[in-house]
Amino acid sequence: TTTTAAFIAIAFWPFDNNALELYNGLDGTLSGLPSYTTSFLGYGAAINLDQSLSQFVSITSMVIPLNSRSFTIEAWIYPIGLTGGEYGIFGQCQSTSTNLCLHFTSRNNKLYCGFYDNDVEGATTLTMNV
Repeated sequence: TTTTAAFIAIAFWPFDNNALELYNGLDGTLSGLPSYTTSFLGYGAAINLDQSLSQFVSITSMVIPLNSRSFTIEAWIYPIGLTGGEYGIFGQCQSTSTNLCLHFTSRNNKLYCGFYDNDVEGATTLTMNV
């Protein structure tokens, strides 16, 4: 028989004019004064981060438990200035050593995922939205 696990969301950040997390109190702290813009849906908001201004959201409450389990991380990004460099989307580091530092980035216009020193490159080339 096959058992299907129940959906259990550990964290959700809608970035609707703040960095509050809705499920477990993993609220973020804004750095570099990011701005908010109207959602592409026409309601709500979306956070606008500018790498050149060192803008990011930091969540230091806890390490999300990802070891020895399946997990899904989902993010909606709307790149407007890809220059072929590296742009962080999500990261969590217990230690900067192999298998202890999860990161999702855009690197050279492709998505990358890795646990430090074992990255996997996506096949799709990202394009800018203007």
